Amino acid sequence: MAPEPYTGLPRPPRSRPLLSSLDIILSDGYQFRILVIGKPGSGKSDLINAVFGVDAKALTRTSFRRTHVAFEFSPDEQNPRLLFHEFDICDEERIQLLEFVGSQTGSGVPLIDRVHTVWVCVGAEDDGSAIKEVLSIVNGNVPVMIVFTKFDETTIPMLRQLPVGRPGEDYSFDAQLGRAKERAQRYFDQVYRLKFSDTGIPAVCASMESHFRETICELTEETDRQIRKWLGSYSRVSGLVLAWSMAQRASRPINIQTCIDVGCFGLWRDLSCRDLVGRRTEQCVEAIHSDIVRIWNFNDPTKYLRSAQFKREMTHVVNDLVDPIISDDPPFLDIIGMEQSAPWINGVYRGNVLNVRCMMSYIVNLINILNDLFLRVVSVTEDDVQFAIEEFVGGDRRQKIHKAIHDFPLKDPRSEGEAVAEKIKQLVLETCDPPPLPDA
Repeated sequence: MAPEPYTGLPRPPRSRPLLSSLDIILSDGYQFRILVIGKPGSGKSDLINAVFGVDAKALTRTSFRRTHVAFEFSPDEQNPRLLFHEFDICDEERIQLLEFVGSQTGSGVPLIDRVHTVWVCVGAEDDGSAIKEVLSIVNGNVPVMIVFTKFDETTIPMLRQLPVGRPGEDYSFDAQLGRAKERAQRYFDQVYRLKFSDTGIPAVCASMESHFRETICELTEETDRQIRKWLGSYSRVSGLVLAWSMAQRASRPINIQTCIDVGCFGLWRDLSCRDLVGRRTEQCVEAIHSDIVRIWNFNDPTKYLRSAQFKREMTHVVNDLVDPIISDDPPFLDIIGMEQSAPWINGVYRGNVLNVRCMMSYIVNLINILNDLFLRVVSVTEDDVQFAIEEFVGGDRRQKIHKAIHDFPLKDPRSEGEAVAEKIKQLVLETCDPPPLPDA
């Protein structure tokens, strides 16, 4: 076999593949393990479906393992980063329930093998005694949340009772629903004070109905805050936090923040590092693309977001940055269905200014397009993705991103890695415009 031509660049060892940042952090194969407890009919399965995007009711019929009195599910096809236990609270199995909870949350169990969070689903009518017994075992060992499920069933009757007809008031459906939600929230605050305030465990109201979608986001983001608080200073790039962030499918801000955390920990600040320089540019882009797509963890039955076709289209979204003069956006039809990647991705990655600018653009553009998809779809199709590309290319965000990157002062990328990562973070936050996450 003829030797490869000399490029003048150091070659990474052939035996060492280019690992993405996620591959390094998640080397232990973490799955996020959650225990969901509640009385039969309290909405446990619906809650799991709303937050993690899995059909928990279908899994109860097809792929589960009974452990003591709990059902353990690992929905690999639907959500590979999730493993959940579903547990019914009932008097006849009270002792087994307490034993199981203790065995899965005790401090002697290795972190990777134990339950990482407990949600206790309750209704306003629950007396709280059986639930408090469970809470007394798990509180302090793992993050615990009290979830008042079926928030809508309390809110809608209050909506019907609201007065109308006062001059100057907004009586649209959305305005009235907002007032009813405030009343229902005050009611549940009172229930919590009477029954559970002495536990010190946070409580969230939730409903899976479409007009109450924000409650699922609030539950997800409060859970995120409790997990990070529990883990302390190591939470930002720990395997457990990443497994949780990737498993959840309800919070856009968590996905964006996780992209930033992983990128700034790894390849974003090392776009001129020895591990990239000398490899094929396509291989370097693949590592970055893989990290971002896996973090968003869409329900993507055809795996189009990981396909060569989507990556080719994304390289052409970047392509106008190669010209030193920022050009007008190319027509959408010049990008969709491209059979060849853009020229900038061909050849050896040198880590020079142009390489780094193209990588910065690819990262920010990809996160923007996935962010747009998240707002629009539950299950991804090729048409959905191409429509998101069309909207992004046809709008003004891409041109603003590319102009900002073109104007970014960059002379020696090898010594400016932190500044590059910070600029990517700034552009992602400015262009995706996610609401801030609560501080841990």
